[in-house]
Amino acid sequence: MTTLLPSRSILLGGILIILGLLAALLATAPAAAQSSTVLVSNVNQTIRASTSLGAIDQAQAFTTGPAVNGYTLTSVGISFGALTSTATKYGVSIHERYMNGQPSTKLGDLTGPVSLTANRVNYFTTSGINLSPNTTYFVVIDSSSGVQNTIHNTASHAEEATSRSGWSIANGRLGRLRIRTTSFHVSYPSP
Repeated sequence: MTTLLPSRSILLGGILIILGLLAALLATAPAAAQSSTVLVSNVNQTIRASTSLGAIDQAQAFTTGPAVNGYTLTSVGISFGALTSTATKYGVSIHERYMNGQPSTKLGDLTGPVSLTANRVNYFTTSGINLSPNTTYFVVIDSSSGVQNTIHNTASHAEEATSRSGWSIANGRLGRLRIRTTSFHVSYPSP
């Protein structure tokens, strides 16, 4: 099977800014090369706090790099803190960014691990979500299950030195009450 887009995956590490997301974007080269490359990450930044997913859905923006043919996202990693349940009960999805800065059209869902591990990056995977170059998207965590697990946040605005040119993670995050399915109403700026 031939693909026109290089395969890419996103790692949202320790919501050390997924909400201020701790996000890291991992890349897997086309099938011929089968190598991994970090595109953008903030998972090694200092943890400022943890955010409960019980009542609030979270949205973390990230911007892709300049590859002319775009990218195919295959995974997102999120750094979880304390867990009240190891069952994966969250919907994780990738959304386009609407002109008002909110998540808009859902591009695809990711499947969580069989069980979550506390204080580690947990990966959510997909067969592939196409992303355009130099474009801002959102990773959205839907906490409709009400499970009170936590994800890590960072106060750092930095990405890891190994991040690729052009890739970035927004310095803040958005939230909405889990009972809502429309726009995000709360902005959590990073200090």
